[in-house]
Amino acid sequence: DLNRILIPHPASTFVVRVNGTGLMSSGIFDGDELVVDRALPAHPGQMILVQNPHGHQVGWLVLDGGHATVVTDTTTTPLESASQLWGVVTIAIHHLLHNR
Repeated sequence: DLNRILIPHPASTFVVRVNGTGLMSSGIFDGDELVVDRALPAHPGQMILVQNPHGHQVGWLVLDGGHATVVTDTTTTPLESASQLWGVVTIAIHHLLHNR
């Protein structure tokens, strides 16, 4: 059962669709889905989803000089008090077939 294997915390796990090209070097493309687990603590080096006043952003959690930042291919954004860590990305679903 894929649900049991891929989603250890069903009550706190969500699927979100990627909108943008900022994670292409990580193999994540526009339209892919990400499995996000809100029950997991975030650690440097993990991909996270944050909510900020401008919406949601996905990127790598990096500690830079003691300050947490969210890093993508095109941006480095401080994880400020205005941003809320929403969850840890555990799985990326990359579509091989697309409806055309």
